[in-house]
Amino acid sequence: MNTDLQDFGDVDEGSVVLSFWPSIHVDDKDIEGVREVLGPLTYIAGYCVFIVVKKLKCDACKSNLTVDKTIEIDENYGLIFKLDRGQLLCPTPNAVNAIVHNYIIIKKLCFDFEDDFIASENPRKIALKLSENYLNSENLFEHDCDNKHSHEKILKMLLWLSTNIFLNNYCKEKNNQSRKQTAKQKNRKLQTLK
Repeated sequence: MNTDLQDFGDVDEGSVVLSFWPSIHVDDKDIEGVREVLGPLTYIAGYCVFIVVKKLKCDACKSNLTVDKTIEIDENYGLIFKLDRGQLLCPTPNAVNAIVHNYIIIKKLCFDFEDDFIASENPRKIALKLSENYLNSENLFEHDCDNKHSHEKILKMLLWLSTNIFLNNYCKEKNNQSRKQTAKQKNRKLQTLK
């Protein structure tokens, strides 16, 4: 995975972003819908936090983005503890919340607006911008750093990493579906030839 976080640039505000924006909202029903995958999303948030902390080398950011592994935390952190070999970090609920909202927005883009989203010039930038706008407009992510790492920079880094993961998984899922469909067509042809 490319963790070299370059300048993300702005997506043309007059283009596709604003055409999706009015239709994408995250409500309580959406949040309830991700309860079953909250463990894996927490793990992904931990990975994203690990990369951000590693890249910035900032103790203030680390303390704002992670919780102590030795305290009692809920079952959503179970996957982190099962797979931990010493390096995984437990993300704060604030970081998990940002990743969960990003997941919901990308899921909506990939299923509700699939054709337009996939046909767009840069789906990753669109997903990133929509998630960033939504989290900022709803004040759903907070970050204070003594070393001048801005709230916007940390949020953008977390969203960039998680967006890559979610879109990569989406592409793999679509490729698997395509392979299964091709295999079914081959089987059908073989049966008609017999």
